[in-house]
Amino acid sequence: MTHSRSFNRIHAGNLCVALATVAFSTATSAQQAEGHWANALAYAEAGIRASRSSPGFASLCALDMTFRNVNPASPGQGEDAPIPETTLPIPPEAQAPQQTRGGGRDLPPPEPMQVFDNLYFVGDNSTSAWVIGDEEGYIMLDAMRSNEEAENSIMAGMEQLGIDPQFVEYVVISHAHGDHFGGHQYLAERFAPRFVMSELDWQLAETLPEHPRFGLPPERDVATADGEILTAGNTSVTLNLAPGHTMGTLSPVFTVFENGVPYRAVLWGGTGFNFGRNEERLRVYAQSAADLRQLAAEEDISIILSNHPARDNSTGRMRELAQREAGEPHPFVDREMVYASLETLHNCAMAQAERLAAETALSARE
Repeated sequence: MTHSRSFNRIHAGNLCVALATVAFSTATSAQQAEGHWANALAYAEAGIRASRSSPGFASLCALDMTFRNVNPASPGQGEDAPIPETTLPIPPEAQAPQQTRGGGRDLPPPEPMQVFDNLYFVGDNSTSAWVIGDEEGYIMLDAMRSNEEAENSIMAGMEQLGIDPQFVEYVVISHAHGDHFGGHQYLAERFAPRFVMSELDWQLAETLPEHPRFGLPPERDVATADGEILTAGNTSVTLNLAPGHTMGTLSPVFTVFENGVPYRAVLWGGTGFNFGRNEERLRVYAQSAADLRQLAAEEDISIILSNHPARDNSTGRMRELAQREAGEPHPFVDREMVYASLETLHNCAMAQAERLAAETALSARE
């Protein structure tokens, strides 16, 4: 009987310790959640402020966005998990606009345009394709969504602008998503360029099944590493690895000219957070934006482009360019927009990472 009472006292004591530990853990999780949420709100507010010079990226800061995963089969990308309910409100200053999906596809497509002496736009309202160079050699950035678009936008645009496709030596695919490689087959058949992706995204492409709209990815061709320089004739492009959107996303940096005056330009190679609920990946994305912002300062980059015109307002800036009067500044040359865009991208990615950290802490409390 004595032993039984002693055991009960010990057991009761252990239970009290366990309950106290659970209560402490629950309180700690709640504090962690609140801390992460406060960080998320601060980053979102900062990103939205910065986006005044680059409004196309602002929707990335929307803390109520749903995370899609366009590559569920790729490593480290599981299906979306349920979002825990939060009782923490999003104040007006941290509320971002939701971008309308479709990126203006219903609008009349923009005319192909020579934007600089050696830079040409041959995309549409939704997806960009750029051609850099001259008849000594061209490099194309992205192949759009389908063979039909490659024919009707890229090839038709080059013909209208007087670009001989036989001098296009390379097609750089910014990342292994079908809306950027979908026209590869048509381009290969017309002028047989070399196709370039990062090694990581060639590996991703090899996991992708045939898509009903984009088809199959291209077969492995030229694999590039961070910082490699691709040259065609007089044209050189530095291929910077900017992991995040995919782990092998490329953000090319190159020089354009207006009446012989050089300007450095960068194309941000992948924008959306469509890789599932992946906090670590968001932090990688944020670091890529910060690294590229540092590079922009070091190389005096004054032009930022995207492979989706709704993001960088390429179509709006081309309209301004078409109406530009003599002596007016070039609408694409805008250092403030470069830094603001990359700051927005960094802050929005950090806001979403901290949001997921807060939601994870809330889940641990339950």
